[in-house]
Amino acid sequence: MNDFKSIDYEKFLIKLRETCRHQLIRYPELSKVTFKDKVKGLLKKASKGSIRTDRFFWPNGLLAIALEQTYKAKNEIEDRKSLIKYYDKWIDTGIKINHLDNVINGYSMVFVYEITNDDKYKIALEKIARYIIDHPKDKYNSLPYRITKSQPDKLGYIFVDSLGMICPFLCRYGELKNDKIMVDLAITQLKNYIKYGLDETRKLPYHAYSAENKVKFGIIGWGRAVGWMLMGLVDSLEYIDKGHKEYDFLSKNFTEIVDATVEYQRSDGHFSWQLEALEGPYDSSSTSMIGYAIGKAIKIGILDNYYQKYVEKAIIALYNSTNDGYVKDCSAECLGLSMYPQKYGWYPWSQGPTTALVSMFYGGVE
Repeated sequence: MNDFKSIDYEKFLIKLRETCRHQLIRYPELSKVTFKDKVKGLLKKASKGSIRTDRFFWPNGLLAIALEQTYKAKNEIEDRKSLIKYYDKWIDTGIKINHLDNVINGYSMVFVYEITNDDKYKIALEKIARYIIDHPKDKYNSLPYRITKSQPDKLGYIFVDSLGMICPFLCRYGELKNDKIMVDLAITQLKNYIKYGLDETRKLPYHAYSAENKVKFGIIGWGRAVGWMLMGLVDSLEYIDKGHKEYDFLSKNFTEIVDATVEYQRSDGHFSWQLEALEGPYDSSSTSMIGYAIGKAIKIGILDNYYQKYVEKAIIALYNSTNDGYVKDCSAECLGLSMYPQKYGWYPWSQGPTTALVSMFYGGVE
């Protein structure tokens, strides 16, 4: 067990950053595909056409956000090169957007465009924005996470994950283009989830909700759901004008959700896979995403220094869960509503937010 002041942040960040660079292009690793999986893949290709792994999905997007933060903290040219290589590869493959999940990549692509001023990124960003504009929306103008091919007219649930995947991009791109429509669309997603997706008593999010029948689904306080919501709020608020009529509403609700969340921080600094399951497994993705959001909120002035103690405890926990730059103890990918595998290991959805959090601290979270 380490204490906060004993951590060598220079060494810690170097290792975290190297892992992010390695995984940004490679995740999911081809080497992890078994022979049996390869045979299945060949059979699928023969019967249904070519099926390719999406290497520009939301896990990769989280790694890209991490490398943007590390570049800002250390001005390390290799981080910049990795981001450019990643986005150039996506552009070369046609900026294919399979689902809303891919939109998260637009967030740090805005940064790459700003530091390069290369029009190819501008064109790519316009395509991402157009995808969101054209995407079906429910009666409250929220974006359903999935639309089934068998029932294209039946809109799916609104998932909390989408707040972190699309709202920060909409706000950042909206600020870049001085496009009020984009920013207001993001605000609508956030406001609707606060209205329809939070538990009224505990102020914690359900995993999803349906606007059609106003029913909330999944569990209350799934750790990663809380992380997605807080990241969606804080990374959006950074690019929303403080004079906007909804800024105070969003920042107030962000603070209330944080206050409800930190009540469940464990003595070891982690948050559990489900916040209230204090005697259950801890989850480094919950810890890193929540810690990142609180740290960012302190940095941009939404929260005061009182909340720094929660960030410090989270960083200690994440340091103790890291082995040679790989952040372990992360819960596996959710398989759907109420389907949370109790499998823990290394995944980008802990690696990325942990690296971003540590680099923000290294750069001076005040």
